[in-house]
Amino acid sequence: MDIRHFSFIGSYIKRIEKNILELGFQKGLRREIEKSNSKFLVLGRDEIKEILTKAPVVIVFNHQYEIETIACLTALPDREDIFLVATHFLKGLLPAIDKHLISIYVRQRKITWRKFSAFILENFISKEKITSEDKHRKNIKSINEAAEKVKQGGLVMITPNPHNKKWQTGIGWLINNIGPTQQAYYVKMYVANSSFLDYLRLVPVFGWILPTVKVYFSQPIKLNKIWQQDGKKLTFELEREYNDWVKGLNK
Repeated sequence: MDIRHFSFIGSYIKRIEKNILELGFQKGLRREIEKSNSKFLVLGRDEIKEILTKAPVVIVFNHQYEIETIACLTALPDREDIFLVATHFLKGLLPAIDKHLISIYVRQRKITWRKFSAFILENFISKEKITSEDKHRKNIKSINEAAEKVKQGGLVMITPNPHNKKWQTGIGWLINNIGPTQQAYYVKMYVANSSFLDYLRLVPVFGWILPTVKVYFSQPIKLNKIWQQDGKKLTFELEREYNDWVKGLNK
C-alpha cells in the first residue's frame, strides 16, 4: 500500500508538494513550519550568509530525529543549487523535490524510537530489494555525484551519522573527491531540542507547546584547510571536531 492512500498522511504530503510547486523547495517547507506554529531560532547564520548563498559549500548536520532536515533546509538562505544527500526512501515521495535529492542507502536502526518511522519507510514507501553490494556501489556513485555538485558551485547537505552514533565515511570521501579547492567551504550545523515528539507538530496546537527548535551554524572553513587523501581518517577527525564544537554551544 502507498503511504499516500492514508487520508491524513497522504493529504499532508500532497499539501507540502503543492506548496513547494508554488513557492519553491525551501519556501514551501517554511510555509509548513508557519502552519505548525512551531518556534525556530537560527544562530550564527547572518554573518556567513553570503557564503551560504553563493559559494560552493558542504554542510554537515545532525539527524537523530525527523525534524532536523527540515530545520536545516529552511534555516539556509534560498538557492536553486541546494542538494540533500538523503535516504533513497525519499526519492519519489515528493516528486517536486527529487531534483534536489542525492539518494543513498542507509540502514534504519530498529531501536525503540526509530521503529515507527522505520516501519513506515520500509513497508509503505519503498519495496525495493537490492543486494548489499549494489547498495555500496550506488552509494559510491551518489557520493561522486554530490562532489560534482559542489565542484559546479552548489551547496550539498549531508548527515554523517543518520540515526547512528559513529559517523559514516561518506563525508570524508565526499570532501576527498571534491579536492583541496580554495573556492569551496565546509560548514557545520546543529539542531537542538528535536525529539520523537516532533511528529506532534503536524497538529498546529502542539507547535506552541513543544520547545523552540534551535539551529546553529559554525564559521566556514575552506576545504583546502581540511582536505586529505585518506577519507576514513578525515571522517574521524571531522567527527571529533564536530562533537567538540557541539559541546561548546550554549544550548
